Amino acid sequence: MRMEPVRPEDEALLYSLYAGSRQEELDTWGWEPQARDLFLSMQYRLQQQSYRSQYPESDHRIIVHEEQRVGHVRIDRSGDDLRLVDLSLLPAWRGRGIGTQLLRELQMEAGAAGRCIRLSVLEGSPAARLYERLGFETVGQPSVYHQMRWKP
Repeated sequence: MRMEPVRPEDEALLYSLYAGSRQEELDTWGWEPQARDLFLSMQYRLQQQSYRSQYPESDHRIIVHEEQRVGHVRIDRSGDDLRLVDLSLLPAWRGRGIGTQLLRELQMEAGAAGRCIRLSVLEGSPAARLYERLGFETVGQPSVYHQMRWKP
């Protein structure tokens, strides 16, 4: 596995990753495909604008595994703690240890610098179990998004 800078031609991949991360949620709503696509497109644009304004110094990378572009990660290292802003893999590449490997490498980086890692995860997301397995703990009051922290 390696990381590469995000390129303009990665936009379709980034949108697919976003749409895939919302699939289960949207399946429960029963929307027609056209309404779903319109909603996802709008939400994706808003998310990208939010990331650029909230985390202007974040490092945004494409995850390449077996020479395929399989996901992306956005990490903000500008504060006292590292912030895992976003981590997404294409559905076909989930459950293969890629996310675990990436998170362990981030933990090694944070541990060497004596820094915590913070993230937000949607309640009920399968990713929450991965974070817990790797030692992340919920901090603050649970809401739709759980705030989690890993301490070295």
